[in-house]
Amino acid sequence: GFTPEEVKEMAAYYEVPEKYEEICEWYDGYRFGKTEIFNPWSVIGYFNNECVPRAFWQSTGSNDIISEVLGSATSETYERLESLMQGKSFVTPDKLYKDLVKLREESSVDLMVARRITQREGGSFIFGDDMNRVFELSKDVLGVYSGVIKALRDYAAYDLFVISNVRESHDHNICLIPVLSGAEDKKEESRKYFVPVDEPFVLEKSKFVFFENILEKMNTVICTIIPGLNIDIHSFGEQLMENGSEGVKVQLVSKRGDVTIPLKYESEGIIKIISLLNLLMCVYNNPFMCLVADELDAGIYEYLLGELLSVFRRGAKGQLLFTSHNLRALEMLDKTSVIFSTVNPENRYIRLKNVRNSNLRDIYLRSIILGGQDEEIYDETDAIEMGRAFRSAGKAVRSEEQN
Repeated sequence: GFTPEEVKEMAAYYEVPEKYEEICEWYDGYRFGKTEIFNPWSVIGYFNNECVPRAFWQSTGSNDIISEVLGSATSETYERLESLMQGKSFVTPDKLYKDLVKLREESSVDLMVARRITQREGGSFIFGDDMNRVFELSKDVLGVYSGVIKALRDYAAYDLFVISNVRESHDHNICLIPVLSGAEDKKEESRKYFVPVDEPFVLEKSKFVFFENILEKMNTVICTIIPGLNIDIHSFGEQLMENGSEGVKVQLVSKRGDVTIPLKYESEGIIKIISLLNLLMCVYNNPFMCLVADELDAGIYEYLLGELLSVFRRGAKGQLLFTSHNLRALEMLDKTSVIFSTVNPENRYIRLKNVRNSNLRDIYLRSIILGGQDEEIYDETDAIEMGRAFRSAGKAVRSEEQN
C-alpha cells in the first residue's frame, strides 16, 4: 500500500494537495505494524477519476495470490510475518552474508575479489558468476530468498539490456536474440549473442541460419524506418573456428538498389538504429523485456526519433528507458513518462510541476529561462559572455602568430 508521505507526494504532483484530507476519509483504512497504509488501487482510481471519490475497491480482484503464498508458507514464514506486523525485522544484510560465507571459508575471499573486479569493470556483483556460485552452495541458508534471487538473475540475464554510450562510435554491435523470447529460448545460451557491425566475423554454422532469420525480421522493419535500405550478409566462405568446429566468415553490408557497401560506411545514425533494432523489436513485442539505452537520440534524425517514440508510446508491450538531449522527445511522450535532470547532485532527478495540458517542451524551455521549478534544471549561460570569450581567444591566437 501507499504510505501517507507517498499519497501527499501524489496529491502534490497532480496539483491537488488540498485533497489529502478527503483521501484520508475515504481510503486510509489499513495499518501495517505501526504504519498507516492507503489502499493503492483506490488511491490510483481516485486520481484517475479526476479526484471524485467512490468505492474503487469493489472492482479489485480476489486475494488468490496472497492465499497461494500463505498456503505454501512454512512456520518460519508465519513467524517472520508476525515479526513484520509487530514492526520488527528478521534478517539483516550483515547476518545473511555471514551465514552465506560460513559454509565455505573460501567464499569470503572469492566474493572480495569478485567485488573488486566488478567495481573495476563496471559489471554486476550480485548477479555475477562468483556470487551465483555462492548462492548455489547456500540455498539452505537463503531459504525463500533463493527463488527470488534466481528470478532476478534470470530477468537480468534474459530480459534486461543496458546499452551504454561510452564506447567509441565505430564500436557498435547487434544483439541477436529471438524477437519473442519463450522459456525454451532462455534455456539456450546460444540463442543470445552479439555480432560486430564494423568488421567481418565468424559464426558457427549452427548459428548462421538463426542469424539469417533475425536479419529477415529486421529488414521488415528497416524498410519502414529508412526507405530503400536493406541489410544483407556477405559470405567469405567456410572457416575453421578456434574450437575446431566449422564456421562461416561473414560481414554485414547495406543494400540500396544495386549499390552494396559495408554497413560500417553508413551514417552514425543509421548504424545506431540498426545496432539497437532487434532489441527494440523485442521490447515492442515482449511484455517482460526492458531496454535501457543511454543517449538514444545520438545521431538519429530528430523527426525520425519522434516517429519512433510515438510508435512505442502507442503500442510497445515492454519497457524502454532512455536518456536524451533532444527535446523532440518532450513533444511525443506523456508528462508521466519523463523525468528531468537537475544541476543539484543531491536531488538529481525531478518531474516538472505546473504541467497540465501544455506542451512539455515549452514548459521545459520556460523553466530554464524563468525558473519556477523545485530545482535548477540548467546551469545558466550568457550569450554575451560566450561572444566575449570567443573574441578574446581570437585575439590571443593572432597575438601569438604575430610574435
